[in-house]
Amino acid sequence: MGIRYSTSMFNTKHGYLKKSALIVAEVSNNSENIINSIIDGQNKTLTWGQAQQFDLWPAYVAVETTIEPLRKFIPPHFVSEIIGADGTCGDIEVDTICNGPLKPATSYRFKLRLYTSPDMWTDSEYSEIATTS
Repeated sequence: MGIRYSTSMFNTKHGYLKKSALIVAEVSNNSENIINSIIDGQNKTLTWGQAQQFDLWPAYVAVETTIEPLRKFIPPHFVSEIIGADGTCGDIEVDTICNGPLKPATSYRFKLRLYTSPDMWTDSEYSEIATTS
């Protein structure tokens, strides 16, 4: 599944950006995932491997990308990622970030996370629901 976002969303008000992450969360027919609120309350995000233990996958980090330390991101440009592209995630440690396959015919929401340090970040709002084929 393709995801595209603009660097116009990047802001260095609170310091240089160190990295970005794409967060994926499965949603049920009623658009809710109770596990997300429990894990968000612990200020923790899972990996694809850790999310596999749940029937309804909670939010997990699919992709992390280092950001060049710039003060301004002008002119803005679009960044594209393919989510679910790595078929080898089942062969690595579960706590390793990996862009593992998405379930077929399943609905997801996505958000962008921007880090100014390893333990300080801000998240965008979740996207509209997107469904795999």
